[in-house]
Amino acid sequence: MALSCLQTLRASSTTSAARACRRLLLPVGGVGLRDKHGLRLPSPTSTSRRSYKTSKYGGRFFVTMLPGHGIGPEMMNHVETVFFHGKVPVDFEKVIVATDTEDASSMDYAITSIRRTGVAIKGNVETRSYSPAVEPRNLLLRNKLGLYVNVVHCRNHPAIRTRHPDVDVVIIRQNTEGEYSCLEHEVSLSIEKRP
Repeated sequence: MALSCLQTLRASSTTSAARACRRLLLPVGGVGLRDKHGLRLPSPTSTSRRSYKTSKYGGRFFVTMLPGHGIGPEMMNHVETVFFHGKVPVDFEKVIVATDTEDASSMDYAITSIRRTGVAIKGNVETRSYSPAVEPRNLLLRNKLGLYVNVVHCRNHPAIRTRHPDVDVVIIRQNTEGEYSCLEHEVSLSIEKRP
């Protein structure tokens, strides 16, 4: 997301970059789906747009930001820089999640903030405890917020020439069951396990 906004900033004026970054904040029904030729497809439902609530005060949106760990904080700084230079009307509420303790109060605060703002952007939130009593932070976030599916839309950027110019792939993955939810299971007693 930050990369495409940054490329838009470099390729065009500040006002068009601001418009491009603002589109990222619209709900799915508001953006509209497009085919590979740029023609607008019908929106899934009109009710999805009405049920999507964000917090907006004084003409500015509030977004919960979970910088996470690893390269997450650096990437979030770039997102803030792009939004600032694009004059996108967004204020970020940064929430730092503790990963090395069994206390989940920082995660509870993050979940409360996400529910209040209605929008979040996050880096990788690690769990550095190997105790079985500690639920992984990403899993806790998905379960508490009911994020049952992960949708990733991969497509070419129009300004960049690539070997395969018509890449437009949507990957849909479930989050709340199976291997991604730490529900380990044994398929059958007769299956031989190898080291």
